[in-house]
Amino acid sequence: MTETKPNIEPAGRYTIARTCEILGIDRSTLHRHTKKGNIKVHYRKSTKRPFYTGLDILKFWQIAI
Repeated sequence: MTETKPNIEPAGRYTIARTCEILGIDRSTLHRHTKKGNIKVHYRKSTKRPFYTGLDILKFWQIAI
């Protein structure tokens, strides 16, 4: 997990890969935290693809650090 606060747009939408890159964690780690409810995943209505909001990423980062 990165110790520097992520410089992201709170209203932005980020893919799983980009979220992992921002936080400096592996996909399996992100999946584990999502299942535990530590970070909320959203789904696009049209494609059902998962994404994380910048605000949720920042909240998770503050709790994890």
